[in-house]
Amino acid sequence: MIDARFPTTPLPATLHVAHRHLSIGGETASLLEAAAKSAIGGLSVIMRPGLAIIGLGAAAAEFSMDPAAFRSRLHAALVSGGTGAHGSCVIGLVPFDPANLPSILVLPKVILRATGQSVLVSAVAPTPEEAASLLEEGCRIAAGATSKPAPERPGAQFGELDFTESEEAWLAKAERAISLIRAGSFEKLVLSRRARVRIAEEIDRCQSLDRLASMYPGALTFSFLHLLGATPELLVRKSGNSFESHPLAGTAPAGHEAELLRSGKDNHEHRVVVSHIEARLAPFTQRLEAAGLPAITSFGPICHLGTPIKGILADGREASSLDLLLAIHPTPAVAGVPQRQAIDAIQEIEDEPRHYYAGAIGFEDVDGDGEWHLVIRTVAIGDHEAEFQAGVGLVSESEPESESAEVKAKLASMRPIVAG
Repeated sequence: MIDARFPTTPLPATLHVAHRHLSIGGETASLLEAAAKSAIGGLSVIMRPGLAIIGLGAAAAEFSMDPAAFRSRLHAALVSGGTGAHGSCVIGLVPFDPANLPSILVLPKVILRATGQSVLVSAVAPTPEEAASLLEEGCRIAAGATSKPAPERPGAQFGELDFTESEEAWLAKAERAISLIRAGSFEKLVLSRRARVRIAEEIDRCQSLDRLASMYPGALTFSFLHLLGATPELLVRKSGNSFESHPLAGTAPAGHEAELLRSGKDNHEHRVVVSHIEARLAPFTQRLEAAGLPAITSFGPICHLGTPIKGILADGREASSLDLLLAIHPTPAVAGVPQRQAIDAIQEIEDEPRHYYAGAIGFEDVDGDGEWHLVIRTVAIGDHEAEFQAGVGLVSESEPESESAEVKAKLASMRPIVAG
């Protein structure tokens, strides 16, 4: 696994926040280009239709086995600063197995939160003077966004996909996992496969994000630390006392939507995921609703079965977006059933631990509102190397050869992340 090389910055005892609303004349891509040129550095980006979160630098950055405790300490620091926390948020990366690996949490120095043609600029610092100075820099960045499109540049050149294990070895692992399912040990297991490529030059992340947003218009695109990608799956989004999830499971090539909707195997795989999320979220809610039948969600050359789930928190029940995420994660879309045993089996069967692949990427403010998306269709970028990883859900009806074809199709759909 490519090393994240994550620098930590302890959370200060007191933090001050300054903020300002601005109108911008350009597109999100232009705002992103302007932010990437800033001397503040440490660019973190989360974008989806209608929203872009662009973070610069780190007022605090930690590894944490308890993300909720980090949020509590952050809230106390901001309150003691006496200025409120308008616009500030934590950007985070939760691992595949949060019980055994820490989450990475970053409170940016400057946040640009763009919605349409407006942007909320927020700055966080230990002193009011530093916060005010950072706010002015953030406003200069926002003002530098223009309607003129950035010039198109050639994408990175890279070699052929180099699988970390042979086809025969992966098929044997798939056969082993399916045998465990048919023996009754599991209802579902998700097996992934890795491939690496050599890259001739540094990847232009801004251009990659812009291209991915155009290719996959419904997806969340992101760049955070060593990861770059476009993910189709919303794990949880919370605003006030309402929340939603949109699990995906069951896959087919684009053009085969009708077959996917009729597929017994794929519908079985999908129901397992939906049932898991409903069961884990029910204790938080006074109302929980899920569509009766899955619908098609398209993602470039492939499509998935998807089911929207919506809920309202029970009266008096406090829960943040991270609380809801950790209640369901990792879902059977990337792990299996039963959950804990599936996590352990997967990490024993696969060639190396998953770390942050199949984890969650997202953000949360100090009020606990935010959203988290699944870390799939993602590339881990190292020095002159990029690592791809994709998975397939295995149930009793699965056959190793067809699952191999599916995982290769998913890996192929990821090539545009680093290619021009």
